[in-house]
Amino acid sequence: MRNGLRSTSLTVGGCVALAVTASLNVGATAQPGPPPSDPLRVRENDAAQTLAAEQAWWIDLNARLDELERLLAPVRQHLRSAMLPLCDPAIGWTGS
Repeated sequence: MRNGLRSTSLTVGGCVALAVTASLNVGATAQPGPPPSDPLRVRENDAAQTLAAEQAWWIDLNARLDELERLLAPVRQHLRSAMLPLCDPAIGWTGS
């Protein structure tokens, strides 16, 4: 194993965190890794972070919409039962 840093993006509780782990092999000779400014690696890391943030945003939005739908279900049911006599096609419009 060679010396170096490894990074992994994690999603924890809807938030994106970047975990960096170091590996060190005592007595090993240092081997050069890719240059830190390698444009493809930088673009890949940026894209992965953007994707993780976007996924976290959509997960949060879906959870909020589910909660809103759950909270509105009794209101929707009440409105349906209140409007049913007004919209009965058999007797026509009864509202004023």
